[in-house]
Amino acid sequence: MFGNLEEANAFKPHISVLIPAFNAERYLGDCLESLLRQTCPDFNIVIIDDGSTDETAKYCDEFCSRHSNAIVVHTENQGLLLARRTALAVAKGTHVMFLDADDKLKANAIENCYRYLDDCDPDILMFRFSRNPTFEAPLHFSGPKAGAYRVQDTIRSLVLEGNMNSMWGKVFRASLFNDKTDYSAFAGVMHGEDLLQLAEAAARCQSMLVVDDVLYFYRQSEEASTACYRPSQRMDLERVLNRIVSYSKEWKLEDRAFACVARNVVYLLGLLFIDTSFDKCAASYEVKALADILNHVLDELGNPRIVGTLRLDYRFIIVSVLHSKFGLAKRLVTLRLYLTNFRSGS
Repeated sequence: MFGNLEEANAFKPHISVLIPAFNAERYLGDCLESLLRQTCPDFNIVIIDDGSTDETAKYCDEFCSRHSNAIVVHTENQGLLLARRTALAVAKGTHVMFLDADDKLKANAIENCYRYLDDCDPDILMFRFSRNPTFEAPLHFSGPKAGAYRVQDTIRSLVLEGNMNSMWGKVFRASLFNDKTDYSAFAGVMHGEDLLQLAEAAARCQSMLVVDDVLYFYRQSEEASTACYRPSQRMDLERVLNRIVSYSKEWKLEDRAFACVARNVVYLLGLLFIDTSFDKCAASYEVKALADILNHVLDELGNPRIVGTLRLDYRFIIVSVLHSKFGLAKRLVTLRLYLTNFRSGS
């Protein structure tokens, strides 16, 4: 751990900004600069250098030596999920905000978050993001509609349905997370790690506020774990879903859990079918492996008819996968991607 830790610990703001960083030297400067430009200085910064092999560690040390409200923890490489858990254990704020090292916040982001927290005191505050570094509002907002949510089943359903997706773009009451929860079995998980932690937060969440304020810039890079298909993503999904199914059974939201599985499978199929590095034989193997995941979850839920509760586009795709209709699945997924891109204007 680096920095004036006693001074950093004595500084107890409401919000701790948590930044996991692995070989992030290319964009980390922009990320941290966006925090220096905040119109409200009442926050602290926790950076987790996750075993970086470039100049990230040096940059973090220099930054924290100049700013008393910032500390860095240097760890062996443990992956994004465990890096975030480490940050949660160190955070001192009553609320936490996750910021990826290649993204940035709008200058008034923290000031506006405090205003929303003061007005409504939600357990989770969710705001919008832009893919434009000028924070220009997108044509269509993703995620749940703006408003206050105070029904626990509704909030849990939004998480399971994938309408909240990421750990970033939100402020969480820190007490939603249990630092005793053991995530060691998920070390290295990249696909679905957000879902795991969002489900944990949803288990305790009583209220959520969603606002249309665009406060976060999300940078989609070619190196991102979600930029192309990898068999490890499928294996990650398999590891994560057992815990998600357990949550859904406890909450009696099994149909939402299967919708979550279907959404993730369709997403991975989209990556797979546009990835030209996979020939038909390799792609067919991956589709079969995804079908095995679907069948495993159906067995766990004990209700094969739950497929019929899916929305229509997902239902057709999932049925084609379950019946080993490779060509049909590819055509349906490709059509869905085309329509999605057409509606988004991209």
